[in-house]
Amino acid sequence: PLVAHRVLDHQLVIESDVDRPVVNTDQTRLLQVFVNLALNGLEAMPDDGTLKFRIKFNEYYTVEVIDNGRGIAPEILPHIFDPHFTTKGPGRGAGLYNVKMYVEQLNGQVYVSSEMAKGTTVTVLLPPSWGAGYF
Repeated sequence: PLVAHRVLDHQLVIESDVDRPVVNTDQTRLLQVFVNLALNGLEAMPDDGTLKFRIKFNEYYTVEVIDNGRGIAPEILPHIFDPHFTTKGPGRGAGLYNVKMYVEQLNGQVYVSSEMAKGTTVTVLLPPSWGAGYF
């Protein structure tokens, strides 16, 4: 619901090999992580793009947020998690920094791969057990 107004002309796909993923953690922080990643993916895509969430479980939950947008230039990619780094203009740039900090606070990891004109995949690895709750 938090990103529904931005999805309008896009396709949203959720794939999961887990019926109901249980990640016991700070639900507010986890929500902020995935809302931020969804908004970034939607901003990077043309009106008819596809945003995909792929959820898998092995030892960790792996959540891939995949867009088919413009991609991230190789020279920019090493800086995307830097505090206040942005390509979007003044007053922005905390989003991906916060994503990284929140995921690390949850004992997880985050990785990004991207190809120009093909899209970006953000991979979030989360251990399956902390407090209580679903994501």
